[in-house]
Amino acid sequence: MYVFLKFCDIEKVISNVSVDDDCLPMVDGATPVSPGGQHGVSVEAIHWFKALAMEAVYIDCSSRDARWCAKTVADQMVTTIPDPPLSPVRLRRNPKKTIALTPAPPPKQFMPETARPLFSQHPQMLHFDPNVDEMFERAEDILTSMNQGKMSNEDVQREVAQLLHVHVFPAVCFVKADAPVLEGCLRRITVKIRSVEREIMQKEQAINITETSLNKQKDRIVAQEELARDSYVRMCNRSFLDAFYVHVTKDIQTLNVSLELIQGKVNLLKRTSEDVAKLQVLKQERDGIHERLEILMQIREAIRNVLYRPHILQKKQKKRRKARPQEENCLHNIFLEVHETLKILKEDLKRLCYKKLHFSSMREAIEATLKVIKQDSGEVQGDLSEFSVLSTIEDRNTTWQSMQTKLSAWMEDKECPLYKVHMDGCQLIEDMSRSMLSDFELASMGLEPSDVTLVNLGDGDAKKSDHGVPGDSKSANLDAIFTSAGDATGGQLNVDARAHMVDVIKDQVKNHSWDMADRIVRKMGFDPKCNRHVNRAWLCYMPHFCNTALAAVERVYFHFHSKKVARLQKMVSSLALADIMDEKFFADLFVNSLARDSGRHRTSDDSNFELLTLARSHSMESLAAVSLDLQRCSVTDLYAIANKDGARLQQRLELDSVGCFSSASVVSHSGSDSGEEKGGSRLGRKDSSSVSPSGDPLHPKDASPSDSSDSGASVHSDDLFSAEDPSSEKQASSTITSSQTVASVVGLFESIVQPFHELVQNVLDCPDFFQKLQAVWRTNKFLSEKVTLHCRSNGMDSLLPMSIFAIVSLRKELFVRYYVQLLMLIDFKPDFCLHSMYDFSLMNAYSPYMFLFEHQVRSTVVTPESNV
Repeated sequence: MYVFLKFCDIEKVISNVSVDDDCLPMVDGATPVSPGGQHGVSVEAIHWFKALAMEAVYIDCSSRDARWCAKTVADQMVTTIPDPPLSPVRLRRNPKKTIALTPAPPPKQFMPETARPLFSQHPQMLHFDPNVDEMFERAEDILTSMNQGKMSNEDVQREVAQLLHVHVFPAVCFVKADAPVLEGCLRRITVKIRSVEREIMQKEQAINITETSLNKQKDRIVAQEELARDSYVRMCNRSFLDAFYVHVTKDIQTLNVSLELIQGKVNLLKRTSEDVAKLQVLKQERDGIHERLEILMQIREAIRNVLYRPHILQKKQKKRRKARPQEENCLHNIFLEVHETLKILKEDLKRLCYKKLHFSSMREAIEATLKVIKQDSGEVQGDLSEFSVLSTIEDRNTTWQSMQTKLSAWMEDKECPLYKVHMDGCQLIEDMSRSMLSDFELASMGLEPSDVTLVNLGDGDAKKSDHGVPGDSKSANLDAIFTSAGDATGGQLNVDARAHMVDVIKDQVKNHSWDMADRIVRKMGFDPKCNRHVNRAWLCYMPHFCNTALAAVERVYFHFHSKKVARLQKMVSSLALADIMDEKFFADLFVNSLARDSGRHRTSDDSNFELLTLARSHSMESLAAVSLDLQRCSVTDLYAIANKDGARLQQRLELDSVGCFSSASVVSHSGSDSGEEKGGSRLGRKDSSSVSPSGDPLHPKDASPSDSSDSGASVHSDDLFSAEDPSSEKQASSTITSSQTVASVVGLFESIVQPFHELVQNVLDCPDFFQKLQAVWRTNKFLSEKVTLHCRSNGMDSLLPMSIFAIVSLRKELFVRYYVQLLMLIDFKPDFCLHSMYDFSLMNAYSPYMFLFEHQVRSTVVTPESNV
């Protein structure tokens, strides 16, 4: 595998990145070593199998972009040949021949077009990932140091290995298309495991033979030499005594165990058996072991006296030495040689066992990855730590962990001073929050974010609330709660005092988080004056703070902002469509949406589409009247119409499926746009007033239109096409009975509102500051995809219609919590992230709401006379 690094005009290539035969990282054809050491670093190399499946990694520090390319099955067929050099081969110049000058080829791109992004997040989200920033900083340091000649080859290998181990390999994701490549990696690992198993068997046989030879040599020395005497032992070589003492001690332990077992058998036979011969054999064996044990214990004591209890000679006392024969030295030398051979064999066996263990764990990781991607479970990402066989990293001198990993370990250690400072600061913020809530006198009313949904609804009411239909009991109760909450707080504290208290807790949160960032930088040994390190430490710490104290701060923001946010939601919901869009956009979006959606599924033999188009354009005067009537409707009225028509269409569709729906019946329909407010017009019957907005039957006297404070009386869909020709109405009714058209209308309505509700709920459920930001980005992106295309084609800005839809389609309590959290995220955003906030959609999601809230929009009713 290759590693391509680029920073400004500096480009470097590191080749031959793989896993060696000992399952250790290998960079540039060599195993990285620890600083000042000669042995390879001992790290968990399970996810280094990805080097076998990857062709290259590209890291561009200037553009903060990182990509990678996967190998092909053909690339994996060659396993023994190293990576070829990347430098172009220079052609020999031939002076006898003239070569025509050709134009220089275009500059080659640093990253190929087929390269995949290394990180699955959106590029703007990478600004909030401390691991990504640390990866680019490490790559910059490697490039600048190599360019200035400050790094040796060993340092480059170690730094690149750390870069891949900590940041690159954990971020690499595999998909289903990578299954053949991973299967090739699995076969290579399996072949290595089988080779290691054969080596283990050979080592075990060699160890057994060597131990037998060593025992024979040891018995010969014990029988021929007087090792039980201290004077004789002092004449022996010290290296021989060290080795012989180890084996004698081991034999004594083994003989003690054997003696206890045989003595137990003897005692058992004495009590239960009358077999004298068998008892006599056991006694002889016991006596032999006892004699052997006695001799070895005397030898051990003599060697111990010489090695660990040196004899102190008196002054002027000469030591008499006995000359050792030549044969004795030969026995000792042979014993030492066999002992060293046995020691080497055991070390090799231990290394092979560890190698097999690492390769087996790597094989399990590959099999688990293949299982996930073959089940279409999406991408597989992570460091595969669940297959780890090393509990800790043995090499403490190298930084084989990211800043976030180190901080997480400190936060789990309750004895760490950093953890104690963290808990003290969070406890202070929680105490301040409780004090403010008591000053607001809202704690006794139970107005907390988790208590907003205390009023339970039935299934029918909940369904209406999901579509943003007004008038349900839950919205009425919530209005009463917000009103009482505002009265209670207004009587105790004025707005300025409460705003000052919120500013105090906001400043306390900022001071605590930045103080912790400074402490983290100092503890890790970085320069506290380096803003890049401090900012990264702040990003690493915020998840720990959010898990501890963010809920208390959120409650304070909710109690302070909930009243005006509820008023904003109520005001925007009552706006007339004429106030937020022009007539051309409105007519195309609502009136012609059904015909446009039907045209998407049009075929060459489909005559229903032609009839439908003619019927819809039969009377332009009726179309203008319908447009004006719909513009008088408020957004909530249009939701009521859409919900009512959708329920009625669903009933007729069910009747049609069982054969009970007659061909002469009239079918109503509802139009919906592709990403904004969904309303519609339909061809209806005169008795439609007997159906409620949710599809339930109503008494005729209860079928009066609902009032709208801003747009006057709302208009029901039954009266929208009353001026049309009856014949054209009948013709259109007979052509809209297509099940495809009905399914598209009903499905489109549900496919926009429900996913948007889930995305907003995800914003509220995220416990982390940056997870909330990412959820806000996904929410805004969903609406943008649904609205932007249509608005741009009509020359309109999609931001305001998108925000109107976000307000009206959400339930009141859901929108209040969502808007309050937007305010909180904006208050706590760091200065170094300001340039990314706009791209992160935080300001895009907030600005239109504030525009609608600060500017009083007055609705105007457009009359047919004024339109003429």
